[in-house]
Amino acid sequence: MTHKEWTAILAWPGYRVYRHEMDEEAKTLKLWVRRKPVHRGFECSGCGRRLHKVHDVREREIRDLPWSVYRATVVVEVHRLRCPECGVRVEKMEQLPSKAPFSKRFEEIVGEACESAAASQVARRFHLPETTVRAIDRRYLERWDRRRRKPALKQMGVDEIYRGKNGKSLTVVSNLETGEPLWFGKERKKETLDEYFRTQLSRGQRQRIESAWWTCGSRSGSVLRSGLRSAASYTTSSTLSSTPTTRWTRCGGQSSSAKGGRCAMSSKRTSALARIDPALLSKTDPGILI
Repeated sequence: MTHKEWTAILAWPGYRVYRHEMDEEAKTLKLWVRRKPVHRGFECSGCGRRLHKVHDVREREIRDLPWSVYRATVVVEVHRLRCPECGVRVEKMEQLPSKAPFSKRFEEIVGEACESAAASQVARRFHLPETTVRAIDRRYLERWDRRRRKPALKQMGVDEIYRGKNGKSLTVVSNLETGEPLWFGKERKKETLDEYFRTQLSRGQRQRIESAWWTCGSRSGSVLRSGLRSAASYTTSSTLSSTPTTRWTRCGGQSSSAKGGRCAMSSKRTSALARIDPALLSKTDPGILI
């Protein structure tokens, strides 16, 4: 096959294959690619500016989609640019969404596989460590979460996760209509839920909430009432906006699913949808992270 045919099969827009190696015994395929000579310049990964001044060129070895029974690896030339605003930065590449040695489309198929199988099963299928599969799945869902249209929060649930005798509890805020966890707080204090209303919800978003369920005790109920009614200014509790359609219901220690709604923890993809440091969730119940 010619390099032009390899380029057509690889289907990386803007790149061409200039070298290839195939090992029939090991069932591996290795392709060397570089940018096509005709392009509009390189995009800075920091500010997005189009630049033509290259600082240096390096190679990155990336795992790509398999070709039939062959495990495919792509060695791509990556340019470091001298940006007047950001300094020396790596060019932005559509095929490489992160510093991990995997192409975007490879992470897409791993993430899609995690939709219907446990991380351990996906790890065996792609011959990857289980921790690597979890990291890929998290990046896949973060990209999905950024580009999707998020539904309005009308039915809010507040629950908690007990992290064991030596750990503290986590406060979980979820959308009961979609069953999605929206936010995780590091503790069970009143200030934890205060932070959610202060940093995550605008005045209009608080006014659109029709009902709120909680299982974390009376403290959550008082914070919900004050948070949803302080639409004009969160920090000034004396300025209240009445919301007659809003009702608050305590679930009596049961999960919100027992009261007709779907609890936040019923979602299989809790860890990736939560707006929290992944290091915190790594200490929680492993069943949550599947």
